[in-house]
Amino acid sequence: MFEYYEEPVLTNDLLSLAYILDGNVGKIVFTSEMDPKVFPRDPIVPSKYAEALSSFESFLDFYRNLKEEGDYSEIITYYKLKHRKLSFIALHLKYVHLKKGAEKIDQGEDAGYYNEDLYKTLLECNQYVSRRESKDMFLAPLYMSRFYKENGELVKSRRLKKEAQKMAGASRKLDVVWEADDKTYRSFP
Repeated sequence: MFEYYEEPVLTNDLLSLAYILDGNVGKIVFTSEMDPKVFPRDPIVPSKYAEALSSFESFLDFYRNLKEEGDYSEIITYYKLKHRKLSFIALHLKYVHLKKGAEKIDQGEDAGYYNEDLYKTLLECNQYVSRRESKDMFLAPLYMSRFYKENGELVKSRRLKKEAQKMAGASRKLDVVWEADDKTYRSFP
């Protein structure tokens, strides 16, 4: 039911909660900090999200009036407790940040939270690695490295490429990495 997921820089707990409350949950994954994040079945922004961001007072009321019930009650409880720990200033800063993100959504831009391409790539890499023998396990970081490079995440790309080379060097299969690296430059979408 749950999977591991590398968290984007900015996340949107309110959007995750809105998806849960609407019953639009495709998958729930955990970040490296073990925060739950929701990927919806249908990535349409719920109306509860817009209602909560209509004013700062409604934003506070949204979290205050959350009921910890249903299939995902422990995740709702987690978000509610996480929200209670924030100072008033931090809550306002979060509201302003989310409000700016909601304006981008209204203008047709990406929400910056639900990255369908990244999610799809993570699943494809996991499936690829699970179909291969253990000797090819070091190719998954290489493929993720290519994806990050094409999406402007050069630091993550270099780190994953070094990791793949280190793993391949330890197993004396560095030539396989160079060959696969050559192919990914030409064939990666």
